[in-house]
Amino acid sequence: MEENELIELLNKRCDQCLSAMEELSTEKFEKIDGVGKMKNRLESEKKFLKAFKTGEKRLEMKYLETSNVSHLQNIISQAAKLDDVTAILHTFAIRDTDIEIEENRGKPVTIKHMVDIVAKNGKQWVKVISRSARGILMDWMTGCSRNIFEQADDYLTMSRKFQQQFIPPQVCFIFISGVPDKIAEKLERKNVIIIGKRIDTNSLAKIPEEYLEMLEEDSEDSDYSDEENEEDSNSELGETEEYQNEKRREEKNEEGKIEEGKKAAVNLDVSAVFVLISNMTHENGTNHKFASTLLEQQAEQERKISAREELLPQIQDRRWVMCKTAFDSVNRIMKTVSGEQEKIRWEKLAKNIQVYEDCISERTKKLKESDRINNRNLIIFGSGDYYRAITVTANKHFLSSAYHQGVSFDAIIHESRALSEQKERPIDWIAPPKSKKLLRE
Repeated sequence: MEENELIELLNKRCDQCLSAMEELSTEKFEKIDGVGKMKNRLESEKKFLKAFKTGEKRLEMKYLETSNVSHLQNIISQAAKLDDVTAILHTFAIRDTDIEIEENRGKPVTIKHMVDIVAKNGKQWVKVISRSARGILMDWMTGCSRNIFEQADDYLTMSRKFQQQFIPPQVCFIFISGVPDKIAEKLERKNVIIIGKRIDTNSLAKIPEEYLEMLEEDSEDSDYSDEENEEDSNSELGETEEYQNEKRREEKNEEGKIEEGKKAAVNLDVSAVFVLISNMTHENGTNHKFASTLLEQQAEQERKISAREELLPQIQDRRWVMCKTAFDSVNRIMKTVSGEQEKIRWEKLAKNIQVYEDCISERTKKLKESDRINNRNLIIFGSGDYYRAITVTANKHFLSSAYHQGVSFDAIIHESRALSEQKERPIDWIAPPKSKKLLRE
């Protein structure tokens, strides 16, 4: 390539970098996680390209070919087109419970996976492929590590560990420069949505017969069923068989959009019940003072944002369930610290709740008890997981601790509110001074 052509290509890469930075500053990307990470990558590319412009490095084609600017710009442009994008270049990480700590010199093993675009409010993971259709085919035929099928397997495996409403996020591959049709078909049999122009595989290279047969083989992933799914199919909530069927085969329409399945039931933790029935979360509930510092703090928070009003839209169109341990815990607490109105609300609420026997999922049984993971929490979250009901809770500590042990629970998190009716004081009430003990010298 002539020098003037190299300079023209260099200028094109620099313009792409500037254009990508400008697009990240638009309103579309204001609330998307990962924009800072993308800007840092573009800044690195900008610095890399600048060295050729200033003459610090000799301009050669091999260097321009290694630039990631075009690919990063492709991710940005695709993110701008997709619905409800929440993140770009997002890394999902979790401890791998399949590898014993002893095998890794006493250290836990963390597996990480970066997703190019997280769309549909987390229900869709998108990978953008900028490589040419022929390059994709040759990578696979020559046994290149990280070929397109291995990348698909990584996306699918990790998506099962981060489910939304007990359904793994749908994996979607967008091919910017086209995709060999046989490869696209095999990916679809793995339950990957394909977007991009399909190119006749035989027009890209001479394919040996045995390779064509490999492309036409059915994927093992299409019949995937892990231990937890088999357990879930035996749960008592009903509909679980339907969820099982929907889990890996949500149909897409002609535009590649996923049809939404039925919403999962919600498993109410004790904290969720308190938000729904506490006097504090109802009319005039904060027009009081409280002797408790905790209640005063919660009342101040409630005046700014109503925990109940924040929670209800997320759960009101779902079935409400509780495990026996959680239900019995609420009943015991109501006998001692609730007020009359709170008792009435609980009686009314309880009529709309289905109570199921405690039954802990297999993966929950693997969690080790600690300061933040006690037996009651294991029963409540484990039962929700077993019955395929999303746990509604204020217990962020449990979720975090479980996550660090390799178990990611699907949960709806809300602000904490205590029962308050018994401890209400008039708004002009002044707390009595604390007694001081005289110290003898």
